[in-house]
Amino acid sequence: IVVSDFTRKAVDQGIGEGQISAIILKFVLLTLIGIALSYGSVICQGRFSTLLIERLRNITTNKLVHAEYEFYEKETTGSISNRMLRDMSCVADYMSGGMPEFLSNMIIFVCCFTYLLKVNLAMTLVSAICIPMAVILAKKVASPTYDTMEKFGIKIDEVIEIAQDTIHNVKVEKVYGLQGLRRDYFDKNMDEATAYYVKYEKLVAKAGGYKYIIKAMPMLICIFIGFYNSYRGNMTSGALIAFVLLLQNISKPLSELTRYVTEFKEAMVSVDRMMQIVDVKEEDFGEEEEKEQPLVFELKDISFSY
Repeated sequence: IVVSDFTRKAVDQGIGEGQISAIILKFVLLTLIGIALSYGSVICQGRFSTLLIERLRNITTNKLVHAEYEFYEKETTGSISNRMLRDMSCVADYMSGGMPEFLSNMIIFVCCFTYLLKVNLAMTLVSAICIPMAVILAKKVASPTYDTMEKFGIKIDEVIEIAQDTIHNVKVEKVYGLQGLRRDYFDKNMDEATAYYVKYEKLVAKAGGYKYIIKAMPMLICIFIGFYNSYRGNMTSGALIAFVLLLQNISKPLSELTRYVTEFKEAMVSVDRMMQIVDVKEEDFGEEEEKEQPLVFELKDISFSY
């Protein structure tokens, strides 16, 4: 905003001789502040990610230790391992990377949009036509993401379960000649998991194509309208240049909206899988000391054969 405002004033009013040193100092200070904020955000994101993973592991480990026995009869070791590793990392990456990036871009979008309303109301409202278009495209492209990644996680659970099989079972397979059956089962689940992940990557690639359309459309519209208004004298050259410069900070968050929604749905799959462990009922072990009581029972007509 500062750069665009400076450009507008410099083109329309010019720069005085005594203002050059003050302008240079202002840009140097803004650059240093930007470097400090960028460096601090990287450190904070890394620290937050580490603390979040540590917190999630403590919660899930405590739940697994005190979980009902029935839970382990229904769940496999592959499913539990996949949630403790891949899903936990996915949630931490989104919370420390994807979500802060989305929030910061939305703040930039609101600030720049407010400033552009002051520069030229008509051109800003024309640019706003792309906002509902970006939302509709993001919703349409990212809608299959949740179902696809959920199926991918289930298949990876089975693949990890096969990989974690015990040495004893491997020996049994060799005795009965079942190595081929085991390999075919592994390949089948791995191929299905790969197919779901390829489908997810296609969604991401499709989002990339729409990104450039959403990014270029408001720029082209505003350039044509801006040249027309400047030619008719309804807009100064400085205001046009400032508008085009700042419009990039509006079109960029809109163009990345499909990616944000896709990453959010992918993270929600991992969150839901993690919550299945967090919501597990704990076994009622009891805390009272057991008292020894005399036990008497009688058996009749006992027989045994071998």
